[in-house]
Amino acid sequence: MYPDNVTSNINSTIYSLADRKPDRGFTVESSYQSTIFTSQSGYEARRAKSRRIKRTIPLTYTNVMGPYKVALENFYRDMLGETESFDFDLTHVGQSGIIRVRFSGPINVKEVFSTLDPETSIYSISLTLSETYT
Repeated sequence: MYPDNVTSNINSTIYSLADRKPDRGFTVESSYQSTIFTSQSGYEARRAKSRRIKRTIPLTYTNVMGPYKVALENFYRDMLGETESFDFDLTHVGQSGIIRVRFSGPINVKEVFSTLDPETSIYSISLTLSETYT
């Protein structure tokens, strides 16, 4: 479950992303999946693939310490990038419920402040989660 299972253990200290909320001002995008057929004459026909709405949640974490970055990268690798789906606790973004999601695209990591000690390095991270029904 995201964010509870996103943890890293560095120097016997456990860092959990459940303790680190994403930046405020995030958006939740909703859309219906549909198939569009367009003929040569310009006639267009649309058919819904599903009556269920799919949500896309872009998240940004600004100025996080190195252990949180490591935890998120390890979780991304455990989910095989965009392959595996997992549960997402919506209370992490101020809503209620649990939905099934997968990563959509890569995790973007930007170095803000770097030191020789990975625990004190600071990063900004952005990622996108897409709802799935598998």
